[in-house]
Amino acid sequence: MRIFSKIRQAFRAQALAGDPPIFVSPTGFTVSGHFVSWRDIQEISTYKIDLLTTDEVRFSLSISSKQDVTVSEEQTGFNEFVSSLVAAFPSVSGWQTQIVNPAFAPNYTVLYRRI
Repeated sequence: MRIFSKIRQAFRAQALAGDPPIFVSPTGFTVSGHFVSWRDIQEISTYKIDLLTTDEVRFSLSISSKQDVTVSEEQTGFNEFVSSLVAAFPSVSGWQTQIVNPAFAPNYTVLYRRI
């Protein structure tokens, strides 16, 4: 049992070390020094990554005329990001129920698509 705990800690340490924090504002968010306006988001999807003993939730955001942006639940500021995302896009509310089960499956789900 102890070996799995060490493996999990190693994965989390690696994720935390490489993932920049997310900073939220009323008009969008900043990650890795790049500002993304809520108005520029074309599509929002969510999925999970299997990390052996746990899953990691990620959001992928398609941005108009820019490269897609991915944020992880392991990033500092993720909870604030999700709260602001739901405020800006009320249709994504309840996203957790769509991806939580079954465990260790990606459960890729498109939550929002601009028409």
